[in-house]
Amino acid sequence: MARVAGAVPMRLVDRVIVKGKSEPVEIYTPCSDALVIEVSAKAIEAYRARRWEESELLWRELLHRDAGDAIAAIYLERIQRCRIIAPGADWESAVELEKL
Repeated sequence: MARVAGAVPMRLVDRVIVKGKSEPVEIYTPCSDALVIEVSAKAIEAYRARRWEESELLWRELLHRDAGDAIAAIYLERIQRCRIIAPGADWESAVELEKL
């Protein structure tokens, strides 16, 4: 992200912890749609703050715009799981990646 800052519009995707590391890093993907970039950032912010309903509405807005938005679909699944089993107090929303 730092290498292309400003040159390529980027959409926030997630915060991940790479195997062998302890600190999460933000991951982005190129995106030319300013509205998708803005709504995704707001949806992720709401998700991280455990505001499930707000986050879900924003992701659904993106799915309405593009039914094939895989990022929105993933977050909607996560929100459903979080509603069933509430994350603990130490939850940071980062996803731990493992080498396949």
